[in-house]
Amino acid sequence: MGINISDSTYCTLFDSNYIDKGLVMLRSLRKHCNAVIYVLAMDDRCAEILLKENIKDTHIIRLEEFMDDELMACKNNRSHGEFCWSCTASLILYIFDKYSEKICTYIDADLYFYSNPNILVSELLESGKSVQIIKHNFKRGLDSHLQEKLSGTYCVQFNTFINNAYSKEILEEWRKLTLDDSSIDNEECFGDQKYLDNWPVKYKTHINIIQNMGAGVAPWNLERYSLVEGEKTGVCVDKHYEIPIIFYHFHNVTNIDKNHVNIHIYERTLFLDKKLIQKIYLPYLRKINNTKNYLEEKYSFYPLILEHPVLKKNIENPMIKLQRINAVYYILTVLVRAKRKLVRAIAWNRNIVEI
Repeated sequence: MGINISDSTYCTLFDSNYIDKGLVMLRSLRKHCNAVIYVLAMDDRCAEILLKENIKDTHIIRLEEFMDDELMACKNNRSHGEFCWSCTASLILYIFDKYSEKICTYIDADLYFYSNPNILVSELLESGKSVQIIKHNFKRGLDSHLQEKLSGTYCVQFNTFINNAYSKEILEEWRKLTLDDSSIDNEECFGDQKYLDNWPVKYKTHINIIQNMGAGVAPWNLERYSLVEGEKTGVCVDKHYEIPIIFYHFHNVTNIDKNHVNIHIYERTLFLDKKLIQKIYLPYLRKINNTKNYLEEKYSFYPLILEHPVLKKNIENPMIKLQRINAVYYILTVLVRAKRKLVRAIAWNRNIVEI
């Protein structure tokens, strides 16, 4: 089965609480890419708004048509946020089975695209492999080593699958694991994410890892980048080479109130390029704010997330769980947690942005 870049499709999922982020992401993707996009609407309000918005070549999947018995059992046993984490593999399989797409990339709703991400899909096609994943690319150091142990080497944010037997085997296994009753609360799994850590070993001949450092720029690796002034948003990685940003992951952007946002980036380190942060965050936050106001005016709905729906439970607590591994990690995590607490206190005002 011949596959080329024109066969590229994308999928995502979000609910009405994330619809401002989802709409901004979809519009940024559509600006640079003409690919078909599938959106799993995780509640009825989200579905109704998206259907009325009628974004070009964007297909809305209602939750009730997506559900099966296993997903329903999972939904009944988890919080809404945790259930969303459990649907990624099932969504890609659903798109392959129902729509017969040749290739599909899962993308998170809180991404923003600065250029055409098909360049990343081309990496997979050129590799001759079936599945492509992306590293967190934590900056080297003690904090990063511990964070990787907690969150995984790879990030579920931009993951591409070719519709073949190899991908489906991996997806079926991933789906089974994420639907297991114990998976979400298991510190070894970190939601749907840490399962990917063994893929390059177990499925070595079928997995490609994205090499382009312009993909997946995020709060957890922003220390590696500095701003390159110019007409387009560009960055310098580790002070060695310049690249354009393909997408940024606006992880854990939450509201204090309608006029103030916590960007949660200085909690990891205070030593960041302030000009880069302004260049990236301020335009995005204005787009989010404009979208919120648009949704309120047109649909009488104003999404306002004051706390990440699953972050506190599934990210902060594992730092405590990690201490149980052995004495060395106990000491290291105590030191890192003390450092983070101090940095978080110092960083509070820096993280708050008025819009």
